[in-house]
Amino acid sequence: MSSLRTISSRRLIAGIGGVVVLGVAGVGVGSALTGANPPAPQPLADALHQAATGAKPTGITADVTFTNNLLSSSGITGTDPLMSGASGRLWMNANGDVRIELQTTGGGLDSQIVANDTSVTVFDGSQNTVYKIALPAKSSTTTTHRTGTIPTVEQIQSKLNEIAGHLNVSGAIPGTAGNVPSYSVQISPKHDGGLLGDIQLDWDAANGVPLGIAVYSTQDPSTPVLGLKVNDISYGPVSASDVTIAPPANAKVVDVPLPAKQSTSTTPTKTPPVTGLPNVQSQVSFTIAAPATVDGLPQRQVRLVDWKGEKAALVTYGQGLGGIAVLERPAGGATPASSPLAQLPTVSVAGVSGHELTTPLGTVVTFTKGGVNFTVAGSVTQMAAETAAGELS
Repeated sequence: MSSLRTISSRRLIAGIGGVVVLGVAGVGVGSALTGANPPAPQPLADALHQAATGAKPTGITADVTFTNNLLSSSGITGTDPLMSGASGRLWMNANGDVRIELQTTGGGLDSQIVANDTSVTVFDGSQNTVYKIALPAKSSTTTTHRTGTIPTVEQIQSKLNEIAGHLNVSGAIPGTAGNVPSYSVQISPKHDGGLLGDIQLDWDAANGVPLGIAVYSTQDPSTPVLGLKVNDISYGPVSASDVTIAPPANAKVVDVPLPAKQSTSTTPTKTPPVTGLPNVQSQVSFTIAAPATVDGLPQRQVRLVDWKGEKAALVTYGQGLGGIAVLERPAGGATPASSPLAQLPTVSVAGVSGHELTTPLGTVVTFTKGGVNFTVAGSVTQMAAETAAGELS
C-alpha cells in the first residue's frame, strides 16, 4: 500500500473518476438510429423483462461523453480527461472486455481504461502513469449464477417491491437515448440521502443494452455530477486489439492492490466490536471528542477502529448518507508536503489550519488539534461539515 500513499490528491481523485468511468462503461452503450420514436409505455417490470430477453450484440463500438463535475467547487483544478470530463470512444467485445479512450484537449496523450476478467488498467495520459489492479479469479458458483434463467415479470416485480421500501423508483420512462427507442428509470434514496439526488439509467428498449448513467446532487438536480452517455454506436464484432492498450515504454507503473479477502477455509472467531465512549476511551491514547450533537445531528455511536495499525475512534452522527462520521486518531507530527491531504484547499477550523475537499456529493474536513487528528466526512454541505468540525474542540 505504500505506493498509494505517494499519489497526490489530484491523482487519487482522477483515479476515482477513472473507476467511475469504468463502472458505468457496461451501461454506457446504445445504438445510433436516426428518427427513433419512443417505445410504447409499459410497467417497469415488463420493460426490464423485455430488456433481459432481447438479443445481445456480439460487440459494441461507440462514441461516448464522460461528465465529471465532482470537483467543480473543490478548488482543485485539472485539464486531463479523468478530472474534467471528455469525449471519447468505447469498445466492448462479446466476452465483456472493454476499453474506453478519453481524448485530451491539451495535445497530450489520451487517457484510457481497460477492463477484463483478470485486471483493470487505467492509463493517465496527462501524467504518463499506468495504474494496474489485479482482480480475483471468478469462482465456479459465479459462472453458474450468470447462466441462470431469466426472472419472470412477476419475480422482477416482487424484487422491485422490496427495493421500494428503501428507494424511490420511477416507472419505465419512454424516450430516446443515443437516437434509439429507450426506457429510463430514476432512483433516489427514500430516507436520509444526504446530497445524493437521482441516479438515472437509460437502456435500449429492444435489447436491454444500457445507453447511459447519470448521478445528480440535490444541490443541482439539472446537471449530472458524474455521467457517461452514448452519442453514436454500432453493433458488431470487436477485435482483441480494440480492447487492449500498449502504454508508452517510459510510463510510470503503479500496482494498486485490492484489500485481501479473508480465507473461508476455517470459521474465524468473531471479536465483538468495542463501542461506547467509556470503553473506547480506555483503549486509545488520546482524549476523544464526542459531543452529544454536531450540526444538530445526534450522536449515534462511538466505536474503536484500527487505522493503519493504530487504535482510533470513529464517532458517528445522524442516520444514512445524511449523517456525519468523525475519525479521531493520534497526530503523527506535521503532515508531509507530499501527502494528498496537504494538497487540498486549506480551511480554518477551531482556530487551527486544516484541509478541505468539497464536492456536490459531500465534504471532507481534516485538521489536527491538541495532539489529535480529526477527519470529518459526510454527504453534507461545506457549511455543515465545517460547523461539525468546529464543534468537536
